[in-house]
Amino acid sequence: MKLLVATIVTQLLVGRVLAAPVNDLTSSNFIASINDLSKDLWLLTYYDPECTYSKDFMPVIDDVGSLFENHMGFGKIDCRKEEDLCSEIKYYPALKWYRDGEFHDYEGAKDRDALLSFASHMTSHPVKNVGTYEDIFQEETMGNDVAFIMRPRSSSCKSNFESVARHFQYYASFVELELNKSNDEWLGGITKQKSKDVLIRMERDIESSKATIFRGDCAIESLSQFVQDNLQTLVPEMTEKNVNTLGGTDKFLALGVVDPTQEDSKTFLSNFRKWVSSAPPSVKNHFSFAWTNALEWTSILEKYEVEFTGKPEFLVVEVPHDVYWNFPKDAPLSVSMNNIGIFLKNIMSGEVVPKRVESDDDESDEMNGSMEFMPGMFREQSKYFDKHPWAAMCMFIMGLFDILFLLSMALPPEKKLARFMEKHVGSQIDKLCSMMTESDEAENAKEKKE
Repeated sequence: MKLLVATIVTQLLVGRVLAAPVNDLTSSNFIASINDLSKDLWLLTYYDPECTYSKDFMPVIDDVGSLFENHMGFGKIDCRKEEDLCSEIKYYPALKWYRDGEFHDYEGAKDRDALLSFASHMTSHPVKNVGTYEDIFQEETMGNDVAFIMRPRSSSCKSNFESVARHFQYYASFVELELNKSNDEWLGGITKQKSKDVLIRMERDIESSKATIFRGDCAIESLSQFVQDNLQTLVPEMTEKNVNTLGGTDKFLALGVVDPTQEDSKTFLSNFRKWVSSAPPSVKNHFSFAWTNALEWTSILEKYEVEFTGKPEFLVVEVPHDVYWNFPKDAPLSVSMNNIGIFLKNIMSGEVVPKRVESDDDESDEMNGSMEFMPGMFREQSKYFDKHPWAAMCMFIMGLFDILFLLSMALPPEKKLARFMEKHVGSQIDKLCSMMTESDEAENAKEKKE
């Protein structure tokens, strides 16, 4: 009997190893695997087996896969072997998720907790049932910063809302409030509607009076458009997808630098969002706002001289020109955010001197932000001609003579005009330029003696 039990256990363990939770996907099995009807969600890892980051990440995805393999699919693609599948991959490891025939970039952190949160959120029902409006943004209920809250009164509206929620589940949270007096009074105070289907959009830490109200019908197209138009948060997280679009040419990027797992960072982000929502228009017109996970963007922060020690930091960057302002160390980030407001106003008034990221090929003129671009060789020639205008005149006359000489070569008879210009006009130009050069050299010698 003991031998039989041992044999069964051994077979189960071997089967567990052979049936790895993360599937090796190749060009031959990729399409069939991700379209397997038994798994409606896949998380795909594109990796390079020689990449250090990939080597460190694979045990993490194996661990998460072993916990959620019965709820979703996990696949890994070796980009050393599968170049066709990895043609659009720019870094390793890269993560994408696949559902309903569409690929999406995974934008979260690549640690175990973040991936477990993703898997738990995406495999749960897309619409969360919440008993009271006060619990909408509780961490155990939802983790997104944007929530779409519905109080449905018709079955068709409820069904369409669930369909839209499934499509946008990764980007926001969708909540159905119970029909009770407290929730009705709260929603009625916001929308002034008490008997109809109600849908509003809210953001974490922003007061409910600033909620966006859906005024359309309950058709899927209308609901989808409303959700898509209102996904962007007031203070988004800087990710690999939006890092090149934050800020821009017309605004400076005001960036909170935090470790989102720490309580003081959570408090800072909460106060930061509240402050931005109430900031004066003059500030919002000059700055765009975001926050970044300091543990994931160490190289970028080093570039801007941010030494993250675990406490929240603040940084302003003019992205196109790599100009930046560091928040002063002697002015702590207060709970009221007053110091941030003062700091931004000082930047707008020019009272705070910016820094510029140094590069290897920067020259002495790099601090002149208004100087137009010109290749180095031509820049030096331009400076010389500005100082010696006669040289520019000689160059112009000689160029004009060359054009006339080439044209005269084609004129009969026997190209006499060409020979005349070469003998008389050309020699006179050479003498004139030579005399001007000698005069300039004599003047320079005189200035040196003086």
